[in-house]
Amino acid sequence: MRYVSAILACLLVAAVAPATSAQTYALARSWNVEGGNAIAVDGSGNVYVAGGSQISKFDPSGAPLAAWAPSADIRRIAIGADGSMFLLGANWDVLKLDANGGLVSTWPGLAEVDRGLAVDAAGNVYVYAFVDNWNIRRISPAGEALNVFGSFELPQAIAVGPDGSVYGTDGEPTYPAVRRFEPDSWTLTAAWGDGFAPREDGESSGDGQFHTPYAIAIRGGKVFVVDGGNSRVQVFDETGHFLTKWSSSANRGVAADANGNVYLYGNGRVEKWAPSSDTPVRASTWGAVKARWSR
Repeated sequence: MRYVSAILACLLVAAVAPATSAQTYALARSWNVEGGNAIAVDGSGNVYVAGGSQISKFDPSGAPLAAWAPSADIRRIAIGADGSMFLLGANWDVLKLDANGGLVSTWPGLAEVDRGLAVDAAGNVYVYAFVDNWNIRRISPAGEALNVFGSFELPQAIAVGPDGSVYGTDGEPTYPAVRRFEPDSWTLTAAWGDGFAPREDGESSGDGQFHTPYAIAIRGGKVFVVDGGNSRVQVFDETGHFLTKWSSSANRGVAADANGNVYLYGNGRVEKWAPSSDTPVRASTWGAVKARWSR
């Protein structure tokens, strides 16, 4: 059983914030890709689906561009600013490929679970490792383990914001949540979902709640979370205010491009969702969170 000791800089409240503008999204196109586990988008908007022993690359319309078979049983993929590909395999090795699919390096033993992989603008890589609990491990571009931070029960996904903030999702049945960590200090600065409100049923489907947050992506000030157990995508701003949602059974991976398009992967297909309109919404307001998690 997990015990949580938390000090809230400002208590979570049921107050209402001023109205903000949230885009709605419409399905623009979809295409089939069998055997994938994860999805990513590069700076040009090209789409990568990785799984099994293969990476498939598509242009934004779904036309095939390239394919590589660098490793058996690829579980996660992330794309660096220079087009480098980072892979996480079932044996937990991290592989770095160049933009043409050539192997650059292999980093064994730094990840300790086949979920969660992200890379920041400087080329630092983030994975999950077990130290005093499930933590996020930061790895230098040279493959050196730098530090660990955070605490998770059932780690699922990692993403990095444009300011270097790191977001991790926790799929623990009673405490599914998204947590944000400040760059440099690596302290917990925000959390949303049910991370501080244990549930009895293990499932929640309200706005801002999660069943299992399988995947996360950040683009244009928005945080996209695949709420896999509820077969939907939820959208938040970077402070955790709920903005909008939509349903999809492509519920295993998410990526977003510079034009605001959102790509989902699951059940053997890619779905491209395009922003369609702005809708005024009101978001709940809450303060920063500092917490210590122990078992």
